[in-house]
Amino acid sequence: MARSTHPLKSPVVGVVAYILLLQAAYKHQIQPLFSNMGFSYRDLSIPEHLVIWILALVPLLTIPERLKRPSVLVVWFIYLLVYIPSLLVPPHTVDLQGSAAALPLVLALAMLMLTMTGRLPLLNHDPGVSSRRGNDVFKVCVGISVVFLYGVVFSSFDLSRGIPSLEDVYDVRLEYRDAVAQQGRLAAYAVPWTASVLNPLLLVLALRSRRPYLAVLPLVGQLAIFSFTGFKSVLFSAALLVGIVAAARSRRAPFGLWALWGSNAIVAVGLLEPLLLGSNAVAVFLVRRLLLVPGLLTGYYVEYYSQHGFSWYGHGLLKGVFSASRYTLSPPKVIGHEYFGSVAINANASLWADGYANLGFVGVFVMTGALMGLLWMFDSFSQRTDPATTAALLGIPALSLTNAALPTCIVTHGFWLALLFAYLLPSQYRSGRRGRSSSPRPTDGAAARTPT
Repeated sequence: MARSTHPLKSPVVGVVAYILLLQAAYKHQIQPLFSNMGFSYRDLSIPEHLVIWILALVPLLTIPERLKRPSVLVVWFIYLLVYIPSLLVPPHTVDLQGSAAALPLVLALAMLMLTMTGRLPLLNHDPGVSSRRGNDVFKVCVGISVVFLYGVVFSSFDLSRGIPSLEDVYDVRLEYRDAVAQQGRLAAYAVPWTASVLNPLLLVLALRSRRPYLAVLPLVGQLAIFSFTGFKSVLFSAALLVGIVAAARSRRAPFGLWALWGSNAIVAVGLLEPLLLGSNAVAVFLVRRLLLVPGLLTGYYVEYYSQHGFSWYGHGLLKGVFSASRYTLSPPKVIGHEYFGSVAINANASLWADGYANLGFVGVFVMTGALMGLLWMFDSFSQRTDPATTAALLGIPALSLTNAALPTCIVTHGFWLALLFAYLLPSQYRSGRRGRSSSPRPTDGAAARTPT
């Protein structure tokens, strides 16, 4: 089918608008408000601008627009929330010298690798999803998860304080950190597993079944978790999930365009808000934190670790095994101390920033390859599933990839649990005829088309 010639349906036009809006927001809004937090600004030369524009547009050659596989959602999230900000912000804030100056090119290669995930041939996976036993197993697993995780959360934290305002969330987070230290590791894991995977799953199932009363538990649960954690991502997760499902099922435009113009809308609202309402809430809580901080921290990680040596996973995957790390603190605490003046600040950054801190540019490609493998497994397990359902299930863990290391996303933010639920989804949430191969089409490598 020929692509529409309407400019709003062109990904190139959308990316150009996104870059221009982000640059305007950064220079005229975020940098003046947050110059004390590292958002500095210097004018760039014409060659520097050309590098940014060319590398920002190159991934459009291979990035899938349609949500034929749930991994497409992750690719677009990383492209819009990590890749483009990591091209735009570091040139203004850090001075990358020597091999570190290759950061834009390395990120471009890593992004191109990631866009190829949708072309990987899938496993011939058919776990007997049509059987009543499979449905029963799924229901039992969900029921056990609800009882166990909600039991741990509600017995470990104080739910009586009410819903905090957005201005008070940082104080709430400090109290939550102290509470987690007292309650232990199980409670620390139960909260993100519930908020990032279990509640989104329950909400998506409620949307699919068209039974609004089933959404009461996950919505109330998210509000309760926000009340004692102060995590804004928990508060806005329901709106994100509804948006993912609506965009995935839209017949007017492919998912990629919805994600692209949705991001444009966020930045545009942030720019207009001071003129119309006299406030900067959208710019502070969404444009700065969601869209620009990942780029700022990428620059900080590369600048610092290129000059001081790598961490070699001495505080992560190989803690207690590999002793070559020269650091007594983890990378987020090192960056928090060096750039924000406090070891109490966890400057958590994206999977690419963490990969660089530990292994340099090799780590960027290692983390990209590892993520491709995980997404390939998720695509394989959900290849006969409605993509809107599994993409929504993956949505919140995918968002955590923008500000957390990949191992942290897998364990702490519940990627493993989303993978398990995708494997167990019963037949009524799957599409395509049983017993039919769902191998990717040889023409474009994408998964077989399924009705949505």
